[in-house]
Amino acid sequence: MGARRGPPATLQIDAGFLLQLREHVAAREIERGIACLRSQQDLIASLDPSQENAAHLLAHLAIWIDIGFSGPPLQELLQRFEQLEPGLRSKLSIADYICLRMAEGMNAMVEEAMETAIGHFDFVLSLGKELDDRFLLAIACFWKGRCLRRRGEYDEALIYTGKGRDLAVGLGHLRMAAVMQVLESWLLFQQGKWKEAVRISQAAEKVLGETDDYVTLGNIQSFYGMFLAAAWPSFAAKRLSTWRLPGPSISSARTIMVSARFT
Repeated sequence: MGARRGPPATLQIDAGFLLQLREHVAAREIERGIACLRSQQDLIASLDPSQENAAHLLAHLAIWIDIGFSGPPLQELLQRFEQLEPGLRSKLSIADYICLRMAEGMNAMVEEAMETAIGHFDFVLSLGKELDDRFLLAIACFWKGRCLRRRGEYDEALIYTGKGRDLAVGLGHLRMAAVMQVLESWLLFQQGKWKEAVRISQAAEKVLGETDDYVTLGNIQSFYGMFLAAAWPSFAAKRLSTWRLPGPSISSARTIMVSARFT
């Protein structure tokens, strides 16, 4: 009779894995990042809030779910943290709790609860020194800018988007900053600053042109279409009929998303 097997060992959340996810975000290496996540599907599916680095992984999953990773629903992952034993959530480190609030903010965005989301991001930004993580702070600024845009608060949205861009540039993450510039261009256009909006959009396109971030590249093409439709309606009708989105191998479902992120 064979020896009885004990319970399966808990998979460890390796700091190197989190670093890889972050680097793929910064470089806008979308397919490589998603492949990296898929290689750790068992770890993600069994995510245990009591594990070391669990909250940090949750925050990174929120970022990648926003980008397009179709893993476990963010709400489902958050419920695991809500079901912690009494008092355990209050014992999270400040950095872990901030990561949890980042994920809760993204989940609120998904649910169109922009005011709630902004509250989460304001909390994260208020503890920026304690977090000491300019990468996550840049994302928080960017996400808050998106929420403010959805509420029609373009001036404030531009401020926070610019803060996120500056943090990304300071880290040397120029492709990540370019994604934020795309939102900037939409905001400037909505403020009537068309020339500046086009200039920033063209700069972002130049930086992102060699990446497989087809969603953001599609958003840039959507911006050009909107600009042409507003500036030269008759010309735009002819030009848009010949445009094609980048990435011919991209799935139709993901192509449909090109305008969703900033609308």
